[in-house]
Amino acid sequence: MSEFAGSDFSALQPGDHGVSFFEETQEQRDQSRALLEISVRQSQHALWLVPSGDVAARRQQVVDWGMQSALDRDQIQVASAPEFFLSGGALSTDDFLERLTLEHERGREQGQATLVLFVDMAWSIGVVSPAEVIPFEQDIADHVLWRSTIRICFFDRRLFSDDYLLQLLVTHGVVLMGNRVFRNFLVLNEEDFLKRSMESVLLDGWLDFLRVRSDLEAMAGSSRTALMRFIEASPHGVVVVNDEGIVVLANKAAGLALNDVVVGAPFAYSTEDGVWADVTTKQGRHLKLLAVGMSWGSDSARLVVCRDVTEQRQTIAALTENEVRYRELFDRMSSGVAVYRPIDEGRDFVIEDFNRSASRLEQVDRADVIGRRVTDVFPSAHASGLLDVFRRVYQTGDSEHHGPARFEERGRAAWRENWVYRLPRGEVVSVYDDRTEDMEAQAALEQKERELRRAQRMEAVAQLAGGVAHDFNNMLTVVRGFGELARSQTSVEDPVRKHIDRILDATSHSAELTGKLLMFSRSKQTEETWSDLGAVVQDMEPVLRTACGDRIDLALDVTDGTSVQVDRSEVEQVLLNLVINARDAMPGGGEVRVSVREVVVDEQDVRSLPLLELGRYVRLDVEDDGIGMDEETQMRVFDPFFTTKEPGKGTGLGLSTVYSIVTQASGAISLESEMGEGTRFSVFFPCVVGDPVTLGARQSSGELEAVRAQGAETILVVEDEETVRELVVRSLEMSGYGVMAACDGAEALSLIDERADEVQLVLTDLVMPRLSGVELAQRLAAVHPDLPVCFMSGYGDDVIPQEVSDMVRRHLLHKPFSLDKLLALVRGALDGRL
Repeated sequence: MSEFAGSDFSALQPGDHGVSFFEETQEQRDQSRALLEISVRQSQHALWLVPSGDVAARRQQVVDWGMQSALDRDQIQVASAPEFFLSGGALSTDDFLERLTLEHERGREQGQATLVLFVDMAWSIGVVSPAEVIPFEQDIADHVLWRSTIRICFFDRRLFSDDYLLQLLVTHGVVLMGNRVFRNFLVLNEEDFLKRSMESVLLDGWLDFLRVRSDLEAMAGSSRTALMRFIEASPHGVVVVNDEGIVVLANKAAGLALNDVVVGAPFAYSTEDGVWADVTTKQGRHLKLLAVGMSWGSDSARLVVCRDVTEQRQTIAALTENEVRYRELFDRMSSGVAVYRPIDEGRDFVIEDFNRSASRLEQVDRADVIGRRVTDVFPSAHASGLLDVFRRVYQTGDSEHHGPARFEERGRAAWRENWVYRLPRGEVVSVYDDRTEDMEAQAALEQKERELRRAQRMEAVAQLAGGVAHDFNNMLTVVRGFGELARSQTSVEDPVRKHIDRILDATSHSAELTGKLLMFSRSKQTEETWSDLGAVVQDMEPVLRTACGDRIDLALDVTDGTSVQVDRSEVEQVLLNLVINARDAMPGGGEVRVSVREVVVDEQDVRSLPLLELGRYVRLDVEDDGIGMDEETQMRVFDPFFTTKEPGKGTGLGLSTVYSIVTQASGAISLESEMGEGTRFSVFFPCVVGDPVTLGARQSSGELEAVRAQGAETILVVEDEETVRELVVRSLEMSGYGVMAACDGAEALSLIDERADEVQLVLTDLVMPRLSGVELAQRLAAVHPDLPVCFMSGYGDDVIPQEVSDMVRRHLLHKPFSLDKLLALVRGALDGRL
C-alpha cells in the first residue's frame, strides 16, 4: 500500500461520495466555502442543502463570500435538506435520486456538467434516528457512485455515537479533513478511531476499482505471479470471471466469503456491471458484489469485487435495536425529557431531542422545537434560573436539582421541577415533571392558613373590641345620662348649657365608634334581609359621587336582579367604605370604577379564595387608578386599627368592618394591587333567588316613642356597674317612679322574694356576674309569669341565647341610651305595648 497522503478539494471527481466530520461550525463553513469556490471556478452546478430554518442565513453567507453572481444565475443554489431527503417524514432513496437527477439536468442545461452537492446532515437527528441514516447513506453510495455528482455529507461528530461514526466512515468513498481529500482508504485501527485519531485511521489504499482493473490488466499480460500476489494481499474478495461465466481467478478472501467459488467452476452469482448487488450466501453471510469489465489477456472478462458486510449489517441491526429500545424507553417515560446541545460556548443551548411527555407538557410538537435555541422556545428558562443551571452543569459536569419554578410560555403558566445532568459528550439533559397542581394546592393551603391566622387574629381583636365597647358603653351611658340630667336643669340662656351640649355631641360620636367596634366584633345583630346589590349601588350613586368629590370620576357598571342575603345598611357601608378608600388612593384625581355582576365560582377560584364554596355569587368590584399598595400593606390592610392615613384621618376600622360584614355573610373579599398601578377590591356575596324582601323584622328600641313618660309604678333596677345603676335610678325617680336597686341577679331575686307585690317591672343589665339578666328573667317567669322584664346591654345581640332572642330584643335598650329612650321603654313595657 502507498503512503498516507491526500489531495486538495479540486481533485474531487464525479461519483465521489464523501464525508466530513466536524465539531466546530466554522470548520464546516470553511469547507463549504472552499467547495463552492472550486465549483464556480470549474463551472459546476452547486447545490447546498441546509436545515430548513438556515436557508436565508446560508444564502447571505454565499453573498458575503463574494459569489452573488453565481447565486443570481442559479449556479449556486441553497435549499432545504429535509425537502430533498424526506418523503412522508421518512428517508426515501428513490425520491432523493429523482430530485438529484432533476437538479443535475438543470445544471447541464446551463452548461454546468457536474453537480456538487454538500449536505449538513445535522438536521437528520431531529427527524430520524442515526440507525436510519446509516443504511440510507449506504444505499445512496451504491447508487450515486457512477453518476455525474460529487456528494459530500457533513456530520456533526457530537450528534453521533462512536459506533455510528465508524459506520458512516466506511460507508463513504472519500473523507474530507481540513482542506484535504482522502480517497481509497481503509479503517486500519478502530481503537484509534474511537479516540478520534483520524490520521492514524485513514490509509491510502487500493479500492479505486478503475485502478485495480487497469493494474490487473497490466499484470495479466506480464506476470501471473505478481498478479496473484496483488490479489491475495487484498482484504476483499476478488474474482475474475471469463466470458463463459467460469471463474478463472479467486483470492483467499473470496473463498472465505463465497465458499462455493472454485476456480474452473461456473460463477453462481448474477451481477450487473457497475452496480453493487446485495447477496446472501447459503451460510447466511451478507455480501455486496460489484462487477466491472476488463481484459484478460486477449479475451474479455469481468472483475468481481466482494465486500463482506455481515458484521456491518449485524452492527447496524444491533444499533437499530438499541435505538428502538432507547426511543421506546425515552418516549414512554412519564417525566418530560429534553436533550440540549451547547452552542455559543455554552451560553445557549439547542434542543436536540424531546420525548412525548415533554411535548404533552409543553403542548408543542417535537418537530417544531428540534434544532431551535432554548431561549427562543422557552424564554422563561432565563427568568426562572433554569438556563443558569444548564450553564453550570455544562461547565462543571455536576448534576443539579432545580426546584419548582414558574414558567410562562405561549400565554400559559405552569410550574416545573427539573433534574439536570450532563452526558459524556457534553449534551445537557433535563428530566422534569409538572408541579402545577401541587403548587396551586400549596398556594391554596397557604392562603387558607393565612385566612385562618387572619380570622384567629381578628377573632382575638374582636373579643377585645367587644369587651372594650361594653365598658366604654357603660361609661358613655353615665356621661350621656348625667349630661342630659344636667341639661334638663339648665335654661336655654345658661352659658353652661353650651358646654353640656358639646359633651352630649361627643358622646353621640363616641357611640358611633363603639357601634363600629360592635359590628367588627360580630356583636351587633342586624336584620336578616335580601338586598339587590345592583339596585343598592344605583340608589347610592348620588352619595358616592358626593363622596368622590370633583376630582374623581365615578363609573358604574351594574346588573339588576343581583340579590344577596345581606342587610341593605351593611351593603351600603361596604360600598361606601371601598369607594372612599379608592378616592383617598388618588390624591391627584382619577377614576373609581364600580361593577356588579353575577359570577360562577369554580375550583380554581376556590383555590385562591378558600373562604368560598363552589356556586353562584354576586361580585362587587371597586377599582381605582391610584398609588397602589406594597405587599406588606396588602397583608395587613384588613387588620383592625391598621391605617396608612395620617394621624387623626382614620380609625383603621373601615376595611376591617368590611371584612367582618362580608365574612359574616358567608362571602369573601380579595385584593389585587401594584405600586403605581392602582387597586381592585372584589367582594363575593352568595347569590340568592327571589325579590329583595324582609325575611324577619323586629321592633327596635329606637322605634319606641321617644317621650318623657311619667309614672308612679315601682321598678327594680338590676345593674352591676354602680355609676350606671345610680344614673338609671335617679332618672326613673325624677320621672315619678318608685325604684328599688340591686347590684346583681342574686340580690334581685332576694328583693323579689321579700317584696314581690310592690314591683311592677324589672329593668336588668343583660350581662352580669353570677346570674345574667336572661337567667334572672327565666327564674322570675317561673314564679311571676306576669312580671314584665326589660334589659340593658353594652354588648351586642350575640350574647343573647337563641331560644329567648326574640323576647329579649323586643325589650332591649342598647347602651349608651338617652333618657327619653329609657323612659319610653319602661312606659311601653308597663302599658303592654312591647
